Amino acid sequence: MKRLFGVLAFIICVMAAQAYAARLYIETNRKVNETTMNNPWAVFVDITGDLWVTDEGNRRVTRFGNNGRHMQSFGDHEDGVDLLSTPKGIAVDNRKFIWVADSTKDRIFVFDFSGKFYAAFGGSGTAQGQLSAPYGIAFAADGTLWVADYGNHRVQQFDAGGNALQAIGERGHAEGQFLYPTAVAVDSRGNIWVADSGNARLQKFSPKGELLQVVKSEQLNTPTAIALDKDNNIFVADSMANKLLSYNNAGTLLATMDTKATGISLDVSGNIWTISKGESIIRQFTRDGVLLSSFGMPSTSRSIQRDFLVIR
Repeated sequence: MKRLFGVLAFIICVMAAQAYAARLYIETNRKVNETTMNNPWAVFVDITGDLWVTDEGNRRVTRFGNNGRHMQSFGDHEDGVDLLSTPKGIAVDNRKFIWVADSTKDRIFVFDFSGKFYAAFGGSGTAQGQLSAPYGIAFAADGTLWVADYGNHRVQQFDAGGNALQAIGERGHAEGQFLYPTAVAVDSRGNIWVADSGNARLQKFSPKGELLQVVKSEQLNTPTAIALDKDNNIFVADSMANKLLSYNNAGTLLATMDTKATGISLDVSGNIWTISKGESIIRQFTRDGVLLSSFGMPSTSRSIQRDFLVIR
């Protein structure tokens, strides 16, 4: 009898150890899954310095502190309902709502600061207000949202309620036309800069949609993301050429740097933050191109040029 009790006690101990190991495995994997990015596309740095990332492969938004600490993830589902499918562009407004473009669902999703779903608008189609694979988004100072309507070869402007205000452009190669625009940015004068990726150029429009400027250079291949500093200098991530380029507001090329990036954002100090979809890495550079920090999944590439090549 004593031997039987001993065997039972041993079995119970083994089962308890297995249960503990299973709980530990689940908890560890939960934490890893929360903090690991899977093909992230874009990054947005808010005024506090926090980083908001569209984690495309995980169908969610992830927020990091500027030290790389994971803060929250949300957007893949809520209350049993699937939400984001292929999140691309992201921006945070002055009310601390998070706006996300979903290129598969052809919608703009809006979440509150806690990550709760708030609203969505758009829908598939070619009519004004409808979208086809929206990519980059950016706010103007007046609170309106500009969207790179990638599949419809245009950009659209929406008010804070998601109502369409105007559309600019159509498919083509002529000035004022677009071929798969991927990103937008708004300067201090309210002018809209568009990354016209299929035409290997940048185009600038007035707030009323009038073409003001076209920027091309031999170094520009496939502009994928753009950001502006307080002096309206333009920073461009070229995902095919694996370069970061900077231009002044007149369109003169200032510098280039070799680095992989699909997304770019500037913080309040003027430092440059990039994200690389293929590597799942976030990097921080000074305006002079010196690498300050990086975090994310390990990279198989070690070829990071840390200084800008200044064009004389």
